[in-house]
Amino acid sequence: MTLFADSKTQQLRQKLDNLLEQRNALIDNKNKDINRLKKNLTTSENTLKRLQTYEQLYEEYYVFQFDSAMTYLNKGIKLAKKRRTPTITIVIPSVRQSYYPLVAYIMRLFMK
Repeated sequence: MTLFADSKTQQLRQKLDNLLEQRNALIDNKNKDINRLKKNLTTSENTLKRLQTYEQLYEEYYVFQFDSAMTYLNKGIKLAKKRRTPTITIVIPSVRQSYYPLVAYIMRLFMK
């Protein structure tokens, strides 16, 4: 039993070491994706596309920089309210369970 546990621990350590070696490359790729999406915001005047981009930015940032994720969620909500569009559901369908009450509240605002 101990030999199996030691082997499994060693495998997990090796995987962790491999990920740590790739850390900088993974962060660079994440930042490239985020910058590409931000560029889309500067070139699009279409409200629906902007809302979709805010959603994508939220998703990219969610586990990377949560405060930035919430910033883009709030920007999407603000844009949807400004445009008086029910497309707010496009911005936040993937919001984690703890935010479902927020989604329900926002949807009620637009269904009136």
